[in-house]
Amino acid sequence: MIVQSYGVSVLGKPLLFYHTKDTLPSSLPSIWILGGIHGDERGATQLVENCLYKWGYQFPQVLWIPQVNPDGIQLDTRLNARGVDLNRNFPGGWQRGPDQGSYPLSEPESKALYRLLHKYPPQIILSLHWALGQIDCDNEEAIILAQKWKEKLLPYQKQGQLNMEWVVSGTVQQPLLPGSWGHTLALMTHNNNSPSLTHKTLKALTLELPWHPEGLPGLKQRPNDHLIKTRELFNRSPSLYLASMEPLLYTFLQAANERVVQ
Repeated sequence: MIVQSYGVSVLGKPLLFYHTKDTLPSSLPSIWILGGIHGDERGATQLVENCLYKWGYQFPQVLWIPQVNPDGIQLDTRLNARGVDLNRNFPGGWQRGPDQGSYPLSEPESKALYRLLHKYPPQIILSLHWALGQIDCDNEEAIILAQKWKEKLLPYQKQGQLNMEWVVSGTVQQPLLPGSWGHTLALMTHNNNSPSLTHKTLKALTLELPWHPEGLPGLKQRPNDHLIKTRELFNRSPSLYLASMEPLLYTFLQAANERVVQ
C-alpha cells in the first residue's frame, strides 16, 4: 500500500491518500473514496479505513482518503480545528455563514483536497457520511451508476438488510447544500471552462450510512436523535456495525469498476 501526503491540516497533521498504483501520475486512479469530512462521523471514517486494507489490492484503480478532516477526528467534532465545516467551505454555491469559513477554500484541508482533485481527476467519487441511511446522486451523471449499485444491493435488501433511500440531492441551479463538496463536483460537470474533460463526465455520489447496523429504512424510521443512537450502537460493537456496512461499499466498488472507462 502506497501512502502519500497532499497537504497539512490546521494543527499540522499530514493529509494522506492511499493507493496501490506505483505508476502515479502516469496512470491515474479512476475512483475516489472519501471519509472523515466531518470528524465526529467515526463510522464513515473507520469503514473507509477497513475497506482500504481489505480490498485496496483487489481494486487498484481506487484512491482512498479516509481522513479528510484529521483534526476534527482527533477533537471528535464535525468541524475542523478553526471551527469551519469543511463540507460548506468548497466553492460550489458557497455562502457566508458562522461555520462556512471566511471565503471558499479558506481552510487548508478543503484547499488541499480541491487541488488534489485537479491534479488527479477521477471518473467517479464517493463520499461517506453518517448516518441518514441514503445514497445521493450529486449530479445527473451519477444516476446510471447508482442504478447499477442498487441492483447489486438487491440480494441484501431481500434479506431485510441495507434498505437505503436513493436521492438525486440537488440541482446545479438550486444547490441543496451551498458550499458542499457534492455541489462543487456537480458544478464541475456543467462548467464549460472546466480544466479537464474528466471533470465533465465525473460521477459524484454521497453515501450516508444507515443509522442502525441492520440498515433499517432511512427517513421514515430514523429517530430524531439518530446520530446519538448511531454512536451508542457503534460504541457498543464497532466491529458489528462496520461488518454490516461493508456490503454497501463492496457493491459500490463492483458497480463503479464496471462503469470506469479504461
